[in-house]
Amino acid sequence: MKTIFRLFFLSVVLYGCQPTGNASALQSRDSTATNPPMDSVLMALSSTPDSLRTPEKKETIRKIQLMVAKYVELKDGMFSFTLPKEEFVEKTGLGIEYYDVITLLST
Repeated sequence: MKTIFRLFFLSVVLYGCQPTGNASALQSRDSTATNPPMDSVLMALSSTPDSLRTPEKKETIRKIQLMVAKYVELKDGMFSFTLPKEEFVEKTGLGIEYYDVITLLST
């Protein structure tokens, strides 16, 4: 009786491990698993604890925080980043991908 119960339990567990859904659902899950560029920029900045960040990362984060504090405004109940791309690159010296992340977060 014990072996029958064990075999039944094992078959239920193994049956539960099979993928479900059609191929298109599996493909869409796989495509969303890859990080778009903006997510990877955010992860690069936020995944490291403060105590382990390099001085360059700390400076990058400080520049982004300064730009957000100066140029993010509340208009009609929505946040907007008022600094143009060209000026952002000139004032911070950061890449354009950081501008895209800030504008994405402020909308």
